Amino acid sequence: MNAAGMIVLSDNMFPFHMDDGMAQLRFSLAPSQGTRQGSSRRFVVARGTEIAALSPPSPRLAAPPNSYTIGKENLAAESRSRRIRMGLGPLPADEWDDRARESLASLVAPEHRHPDGAGNALATMVRHPDLAAAYLPFGVHLLERSTLPPRMRELVTLRVAHNTGCAYEWAHHVHMGAQVGITDEDIVALRRGAAHDEFDRALIAAVDELQQYWGLSPATWEALGERLDDQQRMDLIFTVGGYTTFAMGLNSFGVRPEQQAVDAAH
Repeated sequence: MNAAGMIVLSDNMFPFHMDDGMAQLRFSLAPSQGTRQGSSRRFVVARGTEIAALSPPSPRLAAPPNSYTIGKENLAAESRSRRIRMGLGPLPADEWDDRARESLASLVAPEHRHPDGAGNALATMVRHPDLAAAYLPFGVHLLERSTLPPRMRELVTLRVAHNTGCAYEWAHHVHMGAQVGITDEDIVALRRGAAHDEFDRALIAAVDELQQYWGLSPATWEALGERLDDQQRMDLIFTVGGYTTFAMGLNSFGVRPEQQAVDAAH
């Protein structure tokens, strides 16, 4: 068997070539600050072949829910804490027009297309009706039409919310997760990047891998395949991407969870 491709080591890409199942990998790694000699990371390339690479990238440190870090300053996401004001927030009721209301049509019933009914996140999104109208149908797919089982979807979304420090996503999806079987014990473990169930650990690892390396390794893809088919694994990847994107916006705009969502999450 002959195969060729690229492999990522220490945030760099290197070519590899396989001949009859034997990997031929040529690379050089310059010394870098913080490198730990003797540590290794395994990459499954093909047919179970493993390559041990020295000096892997440092593990990504996830911010705790309800906060994120800019430089050395930790910015709490709850209303009682200091925040950087971005000048964005829910569009005031007197500025809602037909275009703003129509931009929510894919997700919100007509009687709820106003600031109080839409919630803080969507009421902020309608400041850009074209963006809202384009993005929200994708969110509807992730939330309502995805092939990913609901509990897995919520576990993945909560890990995204934790890693991105998105207080809004965290508050809403803790409550939604409880409705599909995610327990308080699951939440405590998830914050540590752990889980009691082996496949839950695979899901959490997949989120972390996507957010750190921007792709799944062949080994992780295969591990997910023990319970998920191709469409479900595709939906998992786009769930991570979709909620990561949404978290970027919510964190940047300073959107806070509604008090009722915070109360429900606790």
